[in-house]
Amino acid sequence: KLTNGCTTQRDSLTQYTHIRQNHQTEHLVLEWSPATSRRKSFSNQCQPYIVITSTEFILYINNLKPVLLLHTNTLSCDFILWHGTKGLEYELKILKEKWGKETENIIEIYNEKLESLRTQLDSSKTETSDLVAKYYDYDRKWADMERELVYLRDSNDKANEKVSKLKNKSIDLKYKLEMVEKMSKHHISEKERYKFLLSQKREELTLVSKDASVKTSELLKRTTQCERIQDELRLLYQVWERNKKEWSVLADIDSAVRNGEYWISYVYVRVCKIQDEYEKLISEYKEENESCLRLQIESLRTELESYKHEWSLAKDERDRLKEECIDLQAKYDQLEVKHSKCDGKYAELQIQWERKRDKCRRFKSLIEQLRQQMAVLTEESKVHLQARTTLENEIQEYRDLISTIEKRGIKFTVIGTAQSGDGKDSDPQIITVNSLNRRVEKTHRKEVAIEKIDDEGNYIELQNLTGKAITMTRWKLERKVNDKILEFIFPIYNLNAGTSMKVYPESQASLKRDKTDLVAKGITTWDHSFTAETLLFNDNGKDVARYTEQLRDS
Repeated sequence: KLTNGCTTQRDSLTQYTHIRQNHQTEHLVLEWSPATSRRKSFSNQCQPYIVITSTEFILYINNLKPVLLLHTNTLSCDFILWHGTKGLEYELKILKEKWGKETENIIEIYNEKLESLRTQLDSSKTETSDLVAKYYDYDRKWADMERELVYLRDSNDKANEKVSKLKNKSIDLKYKLEMVEKMSKHHISEKERYKFLLSQKREELTLVSKDASVKTSELLKRTTQCERIQDELRLLYQVWERNKKEWSVLADIDSAVRNGEYWISYVYVRVCKIQDEYEKLISEYKEENESCLRLQIESLRTELESYKHEWSLAKDERDRLKEECIDLQAKYDQLEVKHSKCDGKYAELQIQWERKRDKCRRFKSLIEQLRQQMAVLTEESKVHLQARTTLENEIQEYRDLISTIEKRGIKFTVIGTAQSGDGKDSDPQIITVNSLNRRVEKTHRKEVAIEKIDDEGNYIELQNLTGKAITMTRWKLERKVNDKILEFIFPIYNLNAGTSMKVYPESQASLKRDKTDLVAKGITTWDHSFTAETLLFNDNGKDVARYTEQLRDS
């Protein structure tokens, strides 16, 4: 309570102030009551109003002379008592008429109030300096966080460049590894082909050697046959020699017989006849055997020459195949050496690739950690940016609201703020009143807020409080004025981050200036009354924002 002097008191956001005149104690009383309480009556001579700047509340007493200067924390919002424009003299005049001689006591009371206000001014100055220091501290922290975010982004870019280079190197190594694998497979296939050719040549060599052995055996057989024929010729020659000896014997006998008388004619004739027959038989047998043996010998000689020629060819082929086998064995040894070298290179490349892959994994883990840190910093910066944007929007809102209402000649005051629930799902509720005895309550969640409703019912203004675009398709705007309900269903529509839009009735479509604004067809006016409630529902039917206007109690 504020008694015997003007002091301020800060409380939680769930409370707001009421000002009343205590006629019993003859003092002005400033009470802090729960949000459910109602404001108590003012005296006619004390019409309260406020003027809000960006960071300060200024209290004017006694013909608008500044007496109290307070810095406000816009998150918790302090509340200041303001005297009307009639000033202290008018109140003293009224009090003199009412109290008479006790006016001097009232002057003392006001002097005491003035002293208390001065002390309050000193304390408020210290609080203001502290709050300004905190503000600059937060601003410096914000700049440090932005620099750190830029540094993290640069480091992330450098890490991404390193990762891209490592990826390119990994791709090159993979390509080289594939080429080595292809060459290794090609060498293996060549090795298998040479093995197959070597096996074929060996089989051909074995066949040639078998054929040569067969030919050799046949040659030996023919040689034995020739030897046998020579033996037969030798036997025939021996028979011929024996027959020749017999012929000589017969010749001797013939000569002996010729010496005889009775054997001369008969034996001679008989012997000649036998000799002719024998010679004839011998000649026939000899000619027959000689021709047959000559033919056999010639055939054997030709076969022997052919066998000798085939043997020489087979020998040359064998030598050639041996040389080819030696060459193939040398090539096979070279391929074995190359294959062993390729295996060594493959193992080295495999080890290098494993190392590069481990490095890539480490870099990926580091990049993931940096990304997580950057995400945390980004979220924190978004929270700070959102809080800063909210504060700036609230300040601008107060400025616009006060300037608009004061231009109309209406004295305006903020009597309190409140926050529904635990404060997680909704921003602070702003409660305002003016001299027209009209009370306004605004409540919104951290998405879209009903920023303003024109006093003439010409438009309803909505604002996106988040840092991203919000899809408002099939959202519903509902306004209850007395017993009348006006509804507007949003078409396919996106509200960009940090921007605002207006919904005009059909009769005020000519006032539309921005492409983002909409016109509610079928609604001639949003209407205005002392008692009205405007609700904004999302596509799930959940209320997102609320704007309540009602008549204040006197």
